[in-house]
Amino acid sequence: MDIIDIAMEFFESGTSSDLEIFIGVAWAIWSEGKWIAPPLEVFKINVDGATSEIDRNSSVGVVIRDAASNVHAACCRYLQSRYSVEEVEALAMECGLLLAKEHELSQIILEFDTLTAVSNVTAAETSGCLGHVYQGILSLLSSFSSWKIKHVKREYNRAAHELAQYTRMKEESHSWKGVCPPMVIHVIQEDGFQLFCVKLFFLALLYSLFYLARRIQLFAFKKIIIIIMVN
Repeated sequence: MDIIDIAMEFFESGTSSDLEIFIGVAWAIWSEGKWIAPPLEVFKINVDGATSEIDRNSSVGVVIRDAASNVHAACCRYLQSRYSVEEVEALAMECGLLLAKEHELSQIILEFDTLTAVSNVTAAETSGCLGHVYQGILSLLSSFSSWKIKHVKREYNRAAHELAQYTRMKEESHSWKGVCPPMVIHVIQEDGFQLFCVKLFFLALLYSLFYLARRIQLFAFKKIIIIIMVN
């Protein structure tokens, strides 16, 4: 039974009060602001870096998902040095784009939670100590048929964030294709449930509009009958 079957069974057996409660709950969950799925045939790349001025080296995490919230590919890299926050975020972007190219994806949305890196890429900032890295990122982006870059809150980027933190603690690198990294499966499942609620919310909204339209049509039909009878 898929989401549509579940929703239709709920609507057919529930009352109008059930519908109102459901819409309210779905809206409350959705409005919490979690990961949002990309459009059909577009892949969303979430990236993040982890670093510190002491102890271990820096690391990056990448998760690529499709419109159904399925993990298409993922990786975590334990880097060979310790980098600044801006440096590791730029390296995380580069890692995500290279993974997307490796899997021959053509339409992408790149998301991460560092505003400085987003601004430097969108402004095509190629000067400074990271100029060559941003130049490489811009070159990679130009190879995709369509692309967008978005700055998001940390809670929108949890999967990549936790993956980067995990690999930094373990000091090891991993790659996955078509399967979810086991250490972030709880995050992916939560994001998938969020997508489920969004779909149900819009389905409930459409059902409500359809129900309202039928009531209006019935009212208009009765009014026409009254007019005919009076005349």
